[in-house]
Amino acid sequence: MKDHAPWVSEFSNELENLKASRATTLEIIGRSESERDWQDLLAYFLDPSKPHNMGTTVLEAFVDVIAAHSETSVSGLTNDLDTVTVETEVSTPPKGFADLLIWAQGDWFICIEMKVDAGETDNQTERYAKAPRLGSLVKDTHEAQGGESQYVYLAPDDASPPKQTDKFVEVPWRDVVSNIEAQLTVDDEKSRSRTQLSEFLLTIKKHLTMDEYNTISEEAQLYAEYKSEIKNIRKEYENELNRLKDMMQEALENEFQAAEWQTNHRGGRTHWIQLYKSAWHNNAFHIEYEPHFKLSKNPPEIRIAIDIEKGDRQLKANVLNDFTDHLDESVVEKEGWVITEEIRRCLTKSVPLDVDSPRTSIEEVVQSLRAFDTKVGHHIDDAVKANTPNK
Repeated sequence: MKDHAPWVSEFSNELENLKASRATTLEIIGRSESERDWQDLLAYFLDPSKPHNMGTTVLEAFVDVIAAHSETSVSGLTNDLDTVTVETEVSTPPKGFADLLIWAQGDWFICIEMKVDAGETDNQTERYAKAPRLGSLVKDTHEAQGGESQYVYLAPDDASPPKQTDKFVEVPWRDVVSNIEAQLTVDDEKSRSRTQLSEFLLTIKKHLTMDEYNTISEEAQLYAEYKSEIKNIRKEYENELNRLKDMMQEALENEFQAAEWQTNHRGGRTHWIQLYKSAWHNNAFHIEYEPHFKLSKNPPEIRIAIDIEKGDRQLKANVLNDFTDHLDESVVEKEGWVITEEIRRCLTKSVPLDVDSPRTSIEEVVQSLRAFDTKVGHHIDDAVKANTPNK
């Protein structure tokens, strides 16, 4: 194996010298400790609708930290992130404004109080937790629709704790920075936006004197050296994944030829194909069969799921109950499916992916779906009819 020690030492020294000599934009204009500037920058990169061309990459890294926190209980935080709303300075009647609000309508919201230096003033967290609404989000209506909520106190490690501790959980900046950077090391280059985000993260690290960032991991060093090779491999991986999705879509369309059936092949890095009847996708909710390619599993597999998504959480729960209440569990078990009791991916089945002959595995998936739909598809039809609102 090639000896990387000489290059690693040289690279480390050059990077440390660069960090020591380079001032970030916020430092140059004297605003490196401005909570409002941190808030605006964070909100910009969290919002998938902003023109940074990074999609949900930063948002996913951020909510992953919250979802992994031992004191949080909100489910499905990483689902459908491209549809969430991100707002700053959200009114909290009768007084004050919350720093950040991230919410998926009808599903969940995250209310965030940010701290850079100063501690909490004027019982902010208590007021935010008691406020009847957050901007246009009315809490009672949100809860009545089955929506979940999470309150986050985002602060340095040595910050004083929030006054309201029943609902607010403490999340340190270092965890957020670390997880975002971990995402960026495997993401494609994003030119100017990538540079802007990296500079913002550097501002945070320099301000909070996060000592563990003074060293560079072997993994990061190796990534820098083999960046071109890794990028080429990743591109080939994405091409292969798209080829497999094309094969799956073709096989599904050949088998399910009736006009009522539709397929949805999402581009980019998504790893699934959707198969559904036209009536299963309506303005109230969506339900579909979804074969997922799990190439990172050992061994690789295709995981089929019945997925209920979009719309009001309680309505989706009603669809699930109406569907599963009529299922014959012996049939489900015989066909190799598992009832998960979750709204999303309520039933699943795994089929090994033969990497030497993927068409064989894809055909097995298609025939499995055909057999299962023949036995239970009418229950989905009935659940859809029973829960689709009248126009």
